[in-house]
Amino acid sequence: EQNKFFGMQKRPAQEFFQEKIGGAEWGGVSNQFFTTLISPLGAKAVEIWGKRFDVKRSDDRSVAGIEGAMAMPGFELPAGQSTSLKFQIYAGPKLYGRLAKLDHDEAEVMNFGIWKLVSQALLNFMNLLHGFLGNYAVAIVVLTAIVKAVLWPLQNKANKSMRRMSALSPKMQELREKYKDDPTRMNQEVMKLYKEHGVNPVGGCLPMMIQIPIFFGLFSMLGQAVELRNAPFLWVHDLSQPDTVAHIPGLGWPINILPLLMGATNVWLMRMTPKTGDTTQQKVMMFMPLIFLFFCYNFAAALALYYTTQNLFTILQLYQNRKQPLPVLEKAAPAGKRSRKRKP
Repeated sequence: EQNKFFGMQKRPAQEFFQEKIGGAEWGGVSNQFFTTLISPLGAKAVEIWGKRFDVKRSDDRSVAGIEGAMAMPGFELPAGQSTSLKFQIYAGPKLYGRLAKLDHDEAEVMNFGIWKLVSQALLNFMNLLHGFLGNYAVAIVVLTAIVKAVLWPLQNKANKSMRRMSALSPKMQELREKYKDDPTRMNQEVMKLYKEHGVNPVGGCLPMMIQIPIFFGLFSMLGQAVELRNAPFLWVHDLSQPDTVAHIPGLGWPINILPLLMGATNVWLMRMTPKTGDTTQQKVMMFMPLIFLFFCYNFAAALALYYTTQNLFTILQLYQNRKQPLPVLEKAAPAGKRSRKRKP
């Protein structure tokens, strides 16, 4: 069982945490990039504590900290005798390759979540690319390109399905107008239209669902990779922080270049995406780049670089798909009436 001084984030609701645990092999405290771990050797802990405190800095400011403790099983010691308890302590950066070499799965402190296998593989691959390229930003761009190349056929299939749906938009709009007072009948007629023309309304969803583990695995990995700390790229001084180049006078709002580029590519991508006949959905999608920019504006530069690069490759793929002829939809022949070639 792995535990840390647990339930204690940087600013938790509780000031003090205590839990009795049977057989804890290690415990620790950590922040985004660094951790202190302690592992008893030859015994296992039975209880842990965690407590918030404020660390006073030289400039009289305070930063939040967490201190933890671990209780070991009690024992009796005869008079005149002594004993010793041995512990292994790790204090340093959250480098997955280093933590994975410890004996009790201390690498779990990375907290990659349910996509940890994906995150671990992508982190190792990014470090491998960095060994050849010498720059983490370039490694992220190349990693994104390789992932995009692997998923290119799946995305092509999704794009083809969206173009077929877009070709049906005029007929779908007619049905929505005709049966606007009867939603049940409208849905039946829309599904009938799909079936008649051999269009699968969820045909573009499966390829995108397959990409979800990679998307969240990259998100989790890039957000915790200490290797990116203080890594420079062009105007970016630290890939683990927002790439703030200035502040708006009088307001103090930061100007972050990469999230703005990401927002611009999102708008570009939205305008290129084939439109369906659902006008409500189209109106909602118009605001998605702005909403996404709002939530991602203070992302680490590495994350914004990944999303921007991903968008650019997706735009390139859409341009490539557009060179193909528009789909001509004809009514599909019923299963029992499909033409068959007679044998001579």
